[in-house]
Amino acid sequence: LHCACFYGAPSDAISCLMKAYPRAASHKDDEGRLPLHYACLKGASQEVVDALLKTSAKAALSKDQEGRLPLHHACSKGAPEEVIDALLKASPKGAQSKDDQGRLPIHHACRRNSSERVIRTLLRVYPRAAQIKDDQDKLAVHHACNHGGSLEIVQLLIQTYPESINVRNGFGHTPLAEVDNLKDPKMKKVLAFLKEFKKEHDLKAADSDLESQVSLLKDKVSSLERSLEQVVNLGSELKQELRRNKDPNRVLDDFAEKLREAGTSHVEPQPLFVASSRSEVEKMAADAASVPRSIAPSTRSSAHTSLGHSNGTPQRIRAVSKPRSRSRSRSGSKGRSGSNGSRGRVTTPGKKRFFGFGKKTEV
Repeated sequence: LHCACFYGAPSDAISCLMKAYPRAASHKDDEGRLPLHYACLKGASQEVVDALLKTSAKAALSKDQEGRLPLHHACSKGAPEEVIDALLKASPKGAQSKDDQGRLPIHHACRRNSSERVIRTLLRVYPRAAQIKDDQDKLAVHHACNHGGSLEIVQLLIQTYPESINVRNGFGHTPLAEVDNLKDPKMKKVLAFLKEFKKEHDLKAADSDLESQVSLLKDKVSSLERSLEQVVNLGSELKQELRRNKDPNRVLDDFAEKLREAGTSHVEPQPLFVASSRSEVEKMAADAASVPRSIAPSTRSSAHTSLGHSNGTPQRIRAVSKPRSRSRSRSGSKGRSGSNGSRGRVTTPGKKRFFGFGKKTEV
């Protein structure tokens, strides 16, 4: 039966062989092929294919050693539309099956320049076939363009999957580049269609990108407005707290903590407010509630603090004040400073030196 299908025996001979030995239709040879594989590979008639499928319906689901179904062979040899219909009826999922080269039946059909009806039938059964790449990163439209496919087939594939107009295969070629490389006068209409389609598609894509950017900008503006409203409210609270004669340092600490919570309450991964020092906190407070920056009293005994950040958590760091020291001149005389802690001057023979005895703060 394998030999009869391989050499194209008529349907009567095939029927006689199957009648004599029905199990022959489900027997595989050393290449993993059934008689149905050879019938499709050699372009058998619809009567032969129907007879083989009637005897063994599961034959349509069987793969050979190349990973190909009978449907792959039928498409690769340009089988008649009726044969494709019979194989798809017996196994609709065959349109989704890949061979060892990652190719679907539609890839083989496009390489063979099958009729538009065959391509349309394969797409109707499996619409996503137009988006599937083979092991060379080629879509069905790449194969159609590279093998001189008709304008109707190229239009059908492009319209089914418009984004394919800019898809590059493993060699870096788009469908337009594939047609252009052929330099075939018969492909002028296909080339003109692809150029016009690409122009319109790119224009629509640019408009879509602009709309998405405008939408994203609106979202950011709305988020910023909400954040500014929170800052204004926090500034008002800060002003009220200061009017109640509360400790300015503690008020600033609380204000910085509220700013941090306001910043991390949004969806964005980065905090909206980061107060890394006391000066920044004072500046934000002044901007939000019109509070003067020099809030802290200018007393020499007041404790100065600054806000540090460790993993995004404000920490209170106590300042260390150096004790007042006296500088000695080369002659051993001691310099004296004014009572208000201003700069003092010490005179030494031949030179003048200025030393600052004001309060120094290190953090």
